[in-house]
Amino acid sequence: MGRIPTKKEGNGSPVRHLWEVHKTIARLQVSGMRSMDIARKLGYTEPWLSTITCSPVYKKYLASLSERADDQAIDIKRQIQEGAEVGVCELLKVLKGDGEYKGSIPASLKVKVAQDFLDRNGNAKITKVQQDNTLTILDSTRIEELKASRARLLQHIQPIVDGELCSA
Repeated sequence: MGRIPTKKEGNGSPVRHLWEVHKTIARLQVSGMRSMDIARKLGYTEPWLSTITCSPVYKKYLASLSERADDQAIDIKRQIQEGAEVGVCELLKVLKGDGEYKGSIPASLKVKVAQDFLDRNGNAKITKVQQDNTLTILDSTRIEELKASRARLLQHIQPIVDGELCSA
C-alpha cells in the first residue's frame, strides 16, 4: 500500500522562485525547528516540504539566512565580551576600593564581589563537607601482628637517601 496523496503535495519538481511561504519555512529552519514540525505547523506534507528544501534556490536562500544569523550571533558575542571586560574592571575597582569607590563600599559588598569572581573562575562555594570518622580498636595481639608484618615488608625495601639507593 502506498501513502494517501494529499491536495497539498506538489509534483516533485524543484522550486524556481521563492514565495513568502518558502521564506517562512527557511526562517523556521534557521530558528532550529525540525522539518516534521514545520510541515505540521504550516499544514503541508513532509514530501512537499522536502521538495522545497532540496531545491537549489531554497538552499541558497537558507544559506544566506544562516550566514546573517551567524554574523548577528558573532556581533552579540563580541558585545557581551566587551561588556564583561568593562564589568570586570568596575568590579575590581569596587573590590580594591579605587576611585569613586574609595571608602564608600561596605565590606559585605566587597565580599559578594570577591565571591562572584571566585565562582566565575570555577571555584564554587563549598556547600557540603563530608567527614568520615572510623573508629578502630586494636588489642595488643593485633598491634604485634601489624609490627611483624611491617618488619617483613621493610626487609624487601632498599632505602633511598638523596636519590641514591643505600645498601642495607
